[in-house]
Amino acid sequence: MTHRFRGWPGGPGPSAEVEPARSVRGVRGPGFSLVEVLIALVVLEVGLLGAVGMTLQAQRTLRVARTLESVSQAVAGLADSLVRVGWSGPGSRVTDEGELRWSREGAGTITVTFEGHRDLSLTLGFAVGGASDL
Repeated sequence: MTHRFRGWPGGPGPSAEVEPARSVRGVRGPGFSLVEVLIALVVLEVGLLGAVGMTLQAQRTLRVARTLESVSQAVAGLADSLVRVGWSGPGSRVTDEGELRWSREGAGTITVTFEGHRDLSLTLGFAVGGASDL
């Protein structure tokens, strides 16, 4: 849209056409607006928080898995020892992770139970060759 201006001193001639100045909002140069940058930062933040959360959950799961592996090995080792050495009656043993207890549950079955500090409980019941082994 052009406007016709009448001449003014030192300006264009009497009937020159002059383009009106555009407002700053109407002119869009290269780059991003502030709103676009803020939205991009929010999306990036959500992604980073999700990644950090997944990493923390993976660390917790790995710690529990390591503890369970250690406890399982201790319970299996104790059960194996009870079978090899023979039953000598109920007992218990304290480990770094918690307490191992063993007892007889009926003829031919020994139960090994683990109670730990980290809300971990594991019970293993196994049959031994015959009642005479107990």
